[in-house]
Parts: sequence; C-alpha cells; structure tokens
Amino acid sequence: MDQYKRETGAYLTAVILFGCAFIFLCLGTGMIFSYPDKIWQVGVLLLGCAAAMVYGGISNLRLGKKISRDATVQLLVGNREQTDSETESGADEREQETPYANGGLRVLAHWRLPVKDSRYFVQQEKSRRKTSTTIESMVLAVMGTFALMLLKGESFVFSVLLSILLAGVYWVGKYYLSINSLGHQREMEVVVTD
Repeated sequence: MDQYKRETGAYLTAVILFGCAFIFLCLGTGMIFSYPDKIWQVGVLLLGCAAAMVYGGISNLRLGKKISRDATVQLLVGNREQTDSETESGADEREQETPYANGGLRVLAHWRLPVKDSRYFVQQEKSRRKTSTTIESMVLAVMGTFALMLLKGESFVFSVLLSILLAGVYWVGKYYLSINSLGHQREMEVVVTD
C-alpha cells in the first residue's frame, strides 16, 4: 500500500468532513430557530449529522497521524535491515546508539507474514469493510427517506426508491475504493513498536 496516498486521503477526508459539518451546523442552527414550523426537526437531524461528521473528521486526522507514524517505522525498519546486512559484527554497537531518534520509536519486533497469512488478513479486512460500508449505506438510505419526506413532501415510495439508489451508489463507490487501498495479496511485514 502506498502510505503517502493513504495519509493524504485521510487528511483530505477529514477536511471534507469538517467542511460538511460546518455547513450542516449552520443549516441546522437556522432550521432549529424556525421552531413553530416543522422544519426544526430536520435542523435537529442536521445537527446530529454535523456531530457525526466532526467525529469522523477527528478519526481521520488520527488515522492520518497513525499512517504517518507507520511510514516512519517502515523507513526505520528498512534502514535497520540495511545496516544489518552491511555489518554483521556491529550489533552491540547498534544497541548502544540512541534507538530510532525519529519520533522516539523503538522497533521491538519485526517479522514477515507468508502469502497464505496475508490472504487471510485481506479476506478478513474485506469482510470488515464490506460490513461497515453496508451499515453506512443503510443509515444513508433511512436518513435520506426521512429527509425527502420531510423537506420535499415526497411520497414514501419515491423517497425510499431514491434513497436506496443513492445508498447503492455510495456503497459501490466506497467499497471498491476501500478495497483498492488494500493492494495485492503479497508477503506482509509486521512491525511492533513501543
């Protein structure tokens, strides 16, 4: 997996979520202050969506930071392997050096998983992402149905069909984009840090 693309994607997603949360917060606040009208109910829904988007944005910022840290660990492990191959007898000297001054990370364990175990991991990750995407799509379909019925006054059948169509498009797009980020099934490395 390309760590730079994943990190950039996580930060970009966080920015988009924060922007949408700001828009939903402004719209929801305005709708709540029109209390006698029934639109205030949609305002409460929008404020809830804004809170969920802020939480998602914070989660993506943390993910971006974790990906950056993982990339640092991979770089350090690569440098350590290169040093190991260059000098066989210098192991005692390396232990006395300041261990991995970059970010204060120390590699405690490092091993490679065979292709068979990598395939199992990718299958489990695909299953987890599929479940997550399905739940998000179902929530989107339900919220979309209520929003269309309350805001536009559309019929129940039309609202359900349109919401299911949009949720399906969302499911296909998110699922395949998230599956592509797993990369190909090949030998994987496991790095345990302090």
